[in-house]
Amino acid sequence: MPSPDTTRVELFLDHLTHSGSIISTYRPLDLDYGFTLSEAGDMSCALALSQTNILGYPITQDEFAPKRTDYMLKLSIDGGGTFTNLQGGFCGPVTLKANEGLASFAGQDWLIWLDQVYPFGGYAKQNPNDWIIPDDVVIYWVNADQETIIADIIAGSYDALNPDESLEINPVFSGTGWGNVLNYYFELGDTTTMLDHVKEIGHQNDPYGFDFYMQPNKTLQLFSPRRVIDATITPIATVNPDGDAWIDLPGWTNNGPIATFTVGVPPMFPAFKDTSTHQPSRAAYRKWINLAPLGDTVRSQATSNRLTGSIGTIQRFPQKQISIVVRPEYMVPNDPAAFFKNQCGRSIAVDSQDKFLPYHRINANYWITSQRLSFDKKGNPTCTLTLDQIYSLSGL
Repeated sequence: MPSPDTTRVELFLDHLTHSGSIISTYRPLDLDYGFTLSEAGDMSCALALSQTNILGYPITQDEFAPKRTDYMLKLSIDGGGTFTNLQGGFCGPVTLKANEGLASFAGQDWLIWLDQVYPFGGYAKQNPNDWIIPDDVVIYWVNADQETIIADIIAGSYDALNPDESLEINPVFSGTGWGNVLNYYFELGDTTTMLDHVKEIGHQNDPYGFDFYMQPNKTLQLFSPRRVIDATITPIATVNPDGDAWIDLPGWTNNGPIATFTVGVPPMFPAFKDTSTHQPSRAAYRKWINLAPLGDTVRSQATSNRLTGSIGTIQRFPQKQISIVVRPEYMVPNDPAAFFKNQCGRSIAVDSQDKFLPYHRINANYWITSQRLSFDKKGNPTCTLTLDQIYSLSGL
């Protein structure tokens, strides 16, 4: 097989202080990392206890530890002269393997910071004589758009007075779907995480909902409608059995539509309920009814309509998923590093050619919902992509 380029892609791992200063940099062993749309990315790897960092120094005692240090996974195509950051986050569990002489650890990217409850000031006030203000116990919005509410929640996760104890995430909103106006609130003692609040608010978009992912620099990219909403979008790569990138297509599943008649069920049901249906889908698949819970905060007909429409549009299409294994360095001509980077939410074209004939030929555009890179003992990479087929609103 010809080389895609004379360039060699190498992966490096920084251990960081909370302020972002580099403690040490290593070439990780047994590296495995991934990205999933609208979820936290993750990473696992190992270091030999006898291993030295790129400056030639050995591992020091307790050099890295869960939540006490951070990490940055980065890529170089010039032997470590320059780097591109791939994923940053919090060091997780560390495991020592004496028989193997390894220290292995896992981590999750910055998004996991939002996977905790909102930090109301009331949690820190223990004295009955402490002065309580409304912001200590409740946060609410009246006739506010989605972008404002999400930005406020994320801003509330950062304590500017104690920056070493906190994390500052910068949300960036793209697309035209953030203008829906709604009322929203939660209060002290609510066990719903900030991340789940963000998802609940963002999903109230008709017809496609929203997606997001975390960048290594702590920028949270949010897209509404989804980054890929049309089957005619130009794919960033094409995969087929004749191409150098192809390794395997271990699974293609067509589950059919979830429903062709979706009923939105708000907490005050049947008040504020709504329905979403598409007559051509019903004619093709019959009328399948599904009750879709809309969440505890839906208190208006307009909000119910938007959320029901978003859910119903997705449910009426056949739920087709593919998992495909590729050589990442061969995916994009003249850019061997492209698929070592996060490509979730982008489109690729897949053509199975005669692999499944005569029953079916897979030949469509798909959007990437998850991406995982693994390396064998020799350091050879594989990339496993999970894909969902892209539809247009007029399709079946």
